[in-house]
Amino acid sequence: MNLLAQAVLSLTQAPKERLSTVAVLALDQPGDDGSARHVVSLQVTRLRGGLVEQADDGTLTPLPVSLAQARLRALDFLRQRLGCGHVLVSQSGFDELEELLQAASAPPPGLAEPCAQDQAVAALCARLDGHAWRLMPDGQRARLVWRLAEYVDAARGGAAQEQLLAQVPRLIALLESGDDLLDYCLAYLVGRLGDPGAGIAMQALAQRGRSQATRDMARQAWLALLSPEAREAELEPLRARWQQLAPSAQAPGAAPALPSDLDAKGLLLLDELASHEPALSGLLHSLLAVLPVSRRLWPAIRRIYKRAEWRRDAAMLGVLHARFDGVGAQAFDFSRDTWLYMRLRGWRQLRRMAALGHSGSAALAASLLEHMDMRCAQQATSRAGQLPEMRWLLAARLLLPRWPVLHANARAQSWSCKEPLDLQRLPEARVDGLAAMWDDHPRELLGLVVRLQSTLALWSLTRALRDQSAWLAGLDASQAAPLLLHRYGPAASLGLELAQQQLVALDSADGRRPWLLALARCPEGPAARYLSARLSGDRTAAARDAELVAALLLSPSETSRTQGLALLLYADGHAVTLALLAALPALDADDAELAEIRDALQPLFADSAPLARHAAGVPAEPLLHLLAHSQTALVEVACFWLLAHPQGLRGLPATTLRALLASTEVARTACGIRLMASLRDDMLARQAEVLAEFAASPHAPLRAAVMPLIERLAGDAHGNAVIARRLHDALFRAEHGPGLYDDALRMLTGCLAGVAPARDAGGIWRALQAQATGAQRYGAWGLQALEDDAYTLRQWAGLAKHADAKVRMRSRSSLDALLSPMEHVDSEQARQLMPLADALFADTQQYARQLFGERLPAAALSPELLVAWVDHPQDWIQALGRQRMGLQMSAGEASLFLTRLAQHPSTSVQLFVTQWLLSLPEEPAPERARRLARLQPYFLAVLSQVHRARTSKTRVLHFLRSQVQERESAAVVAAIFARQVVSASHADQPEYVAGLRDIVTRHPELAQSFMQALPVEQRGAAVS
Repeated sequence: MNLLAQAVLSLTQAPKERLSTVAVLALDQPGDDGSARHVVSLQVTRLRGGLVEQADDGTLTPLPVSLAQARLRALDFLRQRLGCGHVLVSQSGFDELEELLQAASAPPPGLAEPCAQDQAVAALCARLDGHAWRLMPDGQRARLVWRLAEYVDAARGGAAQEQLLAQVPRLIALLESGDDLLDYCLAYLVGRLGDPGAGIAMQALAQRGRSQATRDMARQAWLALLSPEAREAELEPLRARWQQLAPSAQAPGAAPALPSDLDAKGLLLLDELASHEPALSGLLHSLLAVLPVSRRLWPAIRRIYKRAEWRRDAAMLGVLHARFDGVGAQAFDFSRDTWLYMRLRGWRQLRRMAALGHSGSAALAASLLEHMDMRCAQQATSRAGQLPEMRWLLAARLLLPRWPVLHANARAQSWSCKEPLDLQRLPEARVDGLAAMWDDHPRELLGLVVRLQSTLALWSLTRALRDQSAWLAGLDASQAAPLLLHRYGPAASLGLELAQQQLVALDSADGRRPWLLALARCPEGPAARYLSARLSGDRTAAARDAELVAALLLSPSETSRTQGLALLLYADGHAVTLALLAALPALDADDAELAEIRDALQPLFADSAPLARHAAGVPAEPLLHLLAHSQTALVEVACFWLLAHPQGLRGLPATTLRALLASTEVARTACGIRLMASLRDDMLARQAEVLAEFAASPHAPLRAAVMPLIERLAGDAHGNAVIARRLHDALFRAEHGPGLYDDALRMLTGCLAGVAPARDAGGIWRALQAQATGAQRYGAWGLQALEDDAYTLRQWAGLAKHADAKVRMRSRSSLDALLSPMEHVDSEQARQLMPLADALFADTQQYARQLFGERLPAAALSPELLVAWVDHPQDWIQALGRQRMGLQMSAGEASLFLTRLAQHPSTSVQLFVTQWLLSLPEEPAPERARRLARLQPYFLAVLSQVHRARTSKTRVLHFLRSQVQERESAAVVAAIFARQVVSASHADQPEYVAGLRDIVTRHPELAQSFMQALPVEQRGAAVS
């Protein structure tokens, strides 16, 4: 395999960076350069802080193609990425890219030799000679030289620059002829002009200049004028010093670190190295973005700022200006006036460059705006609606100076608008500052609109870009695509207008094709709807372009994907699958869009789907590479594509499958499980433990992926038994993932029903009594297969209270079967039914009411059972107990009933018992006396209660006093009252005394010894 061409692109979004490497390769097979033996590889590496996070390999040509086709495919991809803001890092064999970049960086037509600048430079140069120079004061001389330095613009060229370069001998002659400020300005100008012949003079001035500022500027000029070899020799000692000062910062991929002892000299040393070594410039920018601006470092920062102005270093000026502009800059350790001056200095430098028509003015403006954009992106709009940009001088002066309702002072410490800004609707007229500069550099303006995130900046600059209609009309599809894909609505509308104009103006299908492909990549919105309407006019012609159909199927827009499905009916399916395979590695969408694309593609590869029969007609290698992609959605696409590709499944590397199964990402692991279908049944059966682990996983996608494999192994009893035991154990634990119980039960009661464990009575009972809902549901399923005699009556009665309706129904049917015939039920069987009284569900309560109240025979209701019913906390079972007890109170167990219920806490039960006493039938005195004697424990229990059951005590007391007419019954009552009169409370004693007096009155012979009359004690009499 031979490398023919290679290009590396970079896209930096701090702290992340993405490197895209495109290579054209010739395969090691016979053939000339025109034969189909060339491929285009794509490697995308994502870095964070210089360290590799992800690396994805793919190809843009699933099948080998000719060299011309390979180069065309690679160049199309590179142009598309360059238009989206990527930067060309290096290239070999792609000379077309260099030409493209040179054309992009060349000054716009008409800037080469402006007459006004030629005249101004000529007038200034004339004042360097003769009498005019001698008559000027020192201050004016320095000012003249400074003005000439402002006009230096090597990129512009022309007569004015040649005239400036011709003044170098005169400028050298003027060194040390005036004050120190003049020498500083002369070094400033000579260094910018770049004449190597002035190097010796600058070296001398760097050694004997009268101030540190002059010596430093002369040194920077001298280093810039040296040859590369000489400069390397001079910088070598500086590198050694820097490595000693900050060795960690030199490590490849090391994060920016500030040495603890870094002083002003060390910072200046780093700046001097970074100005000639791009590898260190990133470190310096990172440090200056966060470096505390203290009094110790302020002199170095100020000197670096001046060096950056001299070098026209837009990137450095952007970093430094962002430290002084915006929110929080007042916290620096210097005066407020210094802070305000530094804010204004950056703006004044830009304004002066723009006024002179300098070719680097737009680049400086772009750098300043990008750093403002990065700072403001980290801040939110205040509750009062104040934008983060409202603290930036740059926003007021560069974005909104012509907005009629703008209110800002000269220094714009903060600004506001009298009316709210409608940032989603472009203004009628331009509001931006330095309009002439943007008109001269529309490419920089377009780049800013593409890169910025600030809605305020986009609102202003998009309106300025709209006026560049003539320049926009010359853009190709790859350059205009970023506008079409823009998230800002007005920018996307501008891109759509441009695309519509081009599609109308172009006559050939080949010319319109790039625009259609660009529209196919647009998200949902007007562009997608426009493309759909245009393609609907002639679907047959559009379907001939397989790459267009593939682009529509991979579009983030649902409208475009629907249009792609319609075109697929007329398209060549094999060509579309090849185009899809080539386009998938190059997808550059966020996760949400990729997920939607994945969901739209999956049905196309299902059975009898449009692409199912063509899925196996593509090479398997690109799909296998796609399984290791960093984007999970693309891995899932490769997975379901491979499932329809038998040859690809047979070639699936074991390492790839293991990597997927071991992934911590659920979706990737699910793909690995689905791909296990490529294993033979005997090999799959040996993975029963692995399948069991996934079957009991808390993640639903993993369980869904493993179910087909478990169903496929239905004939392997040993392997399925392992899986069934694992699922059975999972049912007895907490449900760690939603739907785990449902899936486990679906498998245990379905494909694994034959080997489901614990199907005996004991296992089912344990499952039904478990706390876990899954175990209870498993027990409900297994219960249906048990016989009625598997459990006792008490157990079935307990199951009738179960939360599962099927369990309750089955238990009731088993109870009916075991109690049949009902007339033979004895008291022991009735006692075992007592758990039914605790039922909380309406169906079981209704069943218990009918069984206890109507169906159970009276012979089965023992007194103990009836008392237990009446003692039950449930109201309905108490009422049922009283009802059945009332039918048996005339029996010999009445005394037992009354005694057990005498102290019942329920008032209704106590009243029920006393009501029974009051309703006793008439009977002879001896029989009544014997009845009262038997009930004596009940009477004593009721009357002995303290501060309780007042109604029952009153009724019992009145009942007993009514039974004193006959001597036999009066004797029983007298014994009761005689006991209570000495043990009852003081409040109840008068009632007993009155009752005893009534008995003695009726039956004197029943008087007790303590009731005999005593003589009245004579108080106060003398003792005899």
